[in-house]
Order: sequence, then C-alpha cells, then structure tokens
Amino acid sequence: MTNKRKTSAVRDEAPTLVIKDGGSTTWIPQEKIEWIDAAGDYMCVHSGGETYILRTTMKKLEKSLNADYLQRVHRSTIVNVHRVKELRAHINGEYFLTLKGGHTVKMSRTYKDKLRFFS
Repeated sequence: MTNKRKTSAVRDEAPTLVIKDGGSTTWIPQEKIEWIDAAGDYMCVHSGGETYILRTTMKKLEKSLNADYLQRVHRSTIVNVHRVKELRAHINGEYFLTLKGGHTVKMSRTYKDKLRFFS
C-alpha cells in the first residue's frame, strides 16, 4: 500500500482588480494601479495611461484592495503609496501628493494617518 499525498500547485500571484465592462473582463494587478477616484456611482481606475470604469462604492472597493499598495487619502481618492513621489503641505492640515506619473491628488486631514507610509 502506497501513501500518496496530494499536492497542489498554487501560484503566488499579486492581487488583481477585476473590471467587467459589457462582455469583456480586465484584470489589473493592484500594484500597477496609480490612483482611483470617484465619479458619482463609478470609480475611475487609472493604470498604465488607461482609465477603467468600475461601478461600485468607494467603501466596498477599499475593502477589496491590498492596503500594502492602495490607501484611501481622501473621501473620493485612493492612491498607490508606492507611486507617491512628493508630499507637499497645504492649508488646514491637507496635503498634495504628486505621483511618479506626474498626477497630483489631494490628501485630506481625515486621512493624514496615512503619512506613516511616506516617512
């Protein structure tokens, strides 16, 4: 009698964000996302010079993201903390974050505890 153990090949893949648009599905690795901003009931996901539209709430989307990469910095904005190039103080405890791609987003004082990722 032979004792066989089952082995499974599990790939250690980076988390992805799945965006369904009509009949097509796009998988975007979360570390490749630059920033996400809210536009009404939709989220605009910016990655690799493209903008993808996703219908969900900011709260629900935030729960599904890998916090090692993507952090909420404003009520309507999530950024990839690894793509932040510059942090500039603004009035009332707010900040402006400049991303490596050149885009600038506002960080509200409500989310200033995220600063630990930049220090």
